[in-house]
Amino acid sequence: MINYKMIIENGRRICAKAKDEVISRVTICDIEFQWGSDTYVMVGGIASVGTNPKFRRRGIAKAL
Repeated sequence: MINYKMIIENGRRICAKAKDEVISRVTICDIEFQWGSDTYVMVGGIASVGTNPKFRRRGIAKAL
């Protein structure tokens, strides 16, 4: 098991860091969704997910 810290950067990116190295990250974006003919709502979406190949298959991105 690896020890890492979860850190939020710029309010949009959640990173897992181990020894000051980013080992995984998830980026969130705003999406304007049309609910009806004149109704729009803002929702959140996942823009990207990435994990350093050395740390894959350990559930880190899932935890983020």
